[in-house]
Amino acid sequence: MVTELVEVLIRAIIQVVKPKIGDRIYDGACGSAGFLCESYDYLRRGKLTTKELEILQKHTFTGKEKKSLAYVIAIMNMILHGIDAPNIIHTNTLTENLSDIQDKNRFDVILANPPFGGKERKEV
Repeated sequence: MVTELVEVLIRAIIQVVKPKIGDRIYDGACGSAGFLCESYDYLRRGKLTTKELEILQKHTFTGKEKKSLAYVIAIMNMILHGIDAPNIIHTNTLTENLSDIQDKNRFDVILANPPFGGKERKEV
């Protein structure tokens, strides 16, 4: 029941945000990659050209996940949804230095829940 409610909420958020082909979509604490997978499903609804499919597959989604199990689940979930080469990075987004972010690391759409649970070092 909770999982179904979360999926409905994620779908509703994506329908409000309305990402487009060509947008770069990011989730910095992606967990099981629910936002990324649902965004992929949303963008796949129309008839897409070969070029649009390539953009969707290779240049659209980036996620980061700190926890090892969630990281593996995110990759598996994206593959099961049809994303051939998921761009999920095993790292803790909260430890990144904001001054190190360059233009190539910027995104058009950010879809994320705050990270749940876990403990952080004092300096984080």
